[in-house]
Amino acid sequence: MVGDALRYQDANGTELPAGMWVAMREESVFDVASLTKLFTATVLMTLVEEGLLALDAPIAEHLPSFASGIAGRSRCDASSATRRASPICSGCGPTGRI
Repeated sequence: MVGDALRYQDANGTELPAGMWVAMREESVFDVASLTKLFTATVLMTLVEEGLLALDAPIAEHLPSFASGIAGRSRCDASSATRRASPICSGCGPTGRI
């Protein structure tokens, strides 16, 4: 393995002293949750470009579990989120459309 799993002490890029660096290992775990938003938005917009998905179609047509909302949240309108340059929505409008 090459690199360090921990080398910086804060989000400003302040480097830790070399003796405090933690080496990368095969079992090193990284939080990639925010990267999934980029992947999901790219896949969805590719489907839109190919004509396989319409942004204004009800999300329940593709994901039936979204028909009644998500865990108490209102249904999501991804088309308005996309038009606001934020393709991933969480608890947006009550229309249940994507």
